Amino acid sequence: MKKVSNLMMFVLGLAQIVLGVCIAFASESIIETIFKIVGGAFLAVGVIQLIVTLLKKEIKNYAEINIVSSALNIVIGIILITTSKLVLGIITVIIGIWVMINGVLQISSAVSIKRLGLKYWPIVLILGIAVTILGYLLVTASEQTIASIVNVYIGVGLTLNGIGTILTAFFTRKEIDVKVEINEETYKIEE
Repeated sequence: MKKVSNLMMFVLGLAQIVLGVCIAFASESIIETIFKIVGGAFLAVGVIQLIVTLLKKEIKNYAEINIVSSALNIVIGIILITTSKLVLGIITVIIGIWVMINGVLQISSAVSIKRLGLKYWPIVLILGIAVTILGYLLVTASEQTIASIVNVYIGVGLTLNGIGTILTAFFTRKEIDVKVEINEETYKIEE
């Protein structure tokens, strides 16, 4: 079971690295265009859902729910289309908080790895500190900073977090393998 967990941590870390590198090299206009496309999709779904709800008589029992849902989709679509920079700022703060939390968790992992007596704990500690600092910079970034380097911060933060996740999975896998071998030897001696 632990090997599956470590494999999932490895895959998650790898996905964060790939996403981080992609975001780091994307321009601000690409990110805004993506928000506008997603906003257009929300708007289209909301309008279509509203029209279908109003025209179909057999779904009148659920009409109120569908109208509220379609109105919500329309509002989200309009917000994404018209205020993509504001949405980018909000998403940057949310990602910054997430990156900071992961940085703190990596620092905690480094402490646990040190307690296990493994020699690679400083690497995880340094990455955890770097990730925490990048998360803080994302949360406190000004609008001008967000406009110019948000992609780099998010990209580097995700990349470092992915590296830390992979290293944590690798180091804990090594420790678990060692403990299993020791437990098997102890069991054989007792027989």
